[in-house]
Amino acid sequence: MSKKYPLGIVFLSLFPISFISLAFQEQQYNPVVFNLAQLYDFNPVRGAVKQIKSVVYNEDKSINYESMLKIGHDGCVESFTFDQKKDEYLNGTHNYLFVKRVKNKLIGRDVSGPVEMVIGDNCQIISKKDSNGELIYQYNKDGIIAGSLLADTKKTI
Repeated sequence: MSKKYPLGIVFLSLFPISFISLAFQEQQYNPVVFNLAQLYDFNPVRGAVKQIKSVVYNEDKSINYESMLKIGHDGCVESFTFDQKKDEYLNGTHNYLFVKRVKNKLIGRDVSGPVEMVIGDNCQIISKKDSNGELIYQYNKDGIIAGSLLADTKKTI
């Protein structure tokens, strides 16, 4: 009997395990994408994401909400924009945000003025500063936002 067969059997028995772990990773939410989806109200997508474009329509087929998220090679947000039109049912004002990555920050504007988000080494948004003040985000062990604090008072919101 040849010694090549046991090696082939070992290889074939390990192949499904590696495939299963790869498939499992593809079914998980990327915490960076999931957190941004929770903060800015779009549907997250499972697996490795490079870009997500979302469009929500009103009953009359006009666009209510558009967003575009781009993720860099390092897994961090490269840019994010959203534009929510004035809506008679949910929101009486036009709302928008656009931010672009500059080193360890996302810098841009929203409807009220300048916005700056600090990004950590693990691509999580550490804090957000805008015209309303500064929020510091808290995360659970899975990297999902669990809450936030007002930076100047340290009160949980």
